[in-house]
Amino acid sequence: MSNSQCLFHKGVVYEVSSYTFEYIEGDVARLLRDFEHARQIAVDAPVPIEDIVEKHLKLRVDFDDIHRLLGISRSGLKTEILGAIFPNEAWIVIDESLDPELYPAQEAHYRFTLAHEGGGHWRLHRDFLTTKATEEIHQHPHSTQGCLFRLAAGAHCSFSISFAR
Repeated sequence: MSNSQCLFHKGVVYEVSSYTFEYIEGDVARLLRDFEHARQIAVDAPVPIEDIVEKHLKLRVDFDDIHRLLGISRSGLKTEILGAIFPNEAWIVIDESLDPELYPAQEAHYRFTLAHEGGGHWRLHRDFLTTKATEEIHQHPHSTQGCLFRLAAGAHCSFSISFAR
């Protein structure tokens, strides 16, 4: 199920709508145009993803041990969950193993994960998570509805929506 959209509920994986590459590219272009217009600047590489996520999208970003935060055991020594977003709290948590201040070699991985959570999940899935359809799903203690999280490469579902047990 790599690159699919998955909803986990009571041990069952459900597919939810996914987006074409063209749609996602168009959404990214709209986000960059909106940011440029709001800030009256031209965006060049490297894209100021932290400013876009925190100042433009108004999302709070923190580093933490995501496995501990979500109460999900690691299957090995490596971090499997790299980032999570709690839509009702406008809050992104990036696993502490990607903190570029502590681990400079992880900066590209951090920036990708931040863009994935904020530019991807926040913009594309927050409405799904805040609908009545999710009210019966077990809720995470840090959120009134749930969270989305990004799994590391090699995990069985690279994009997932998870609600704590």
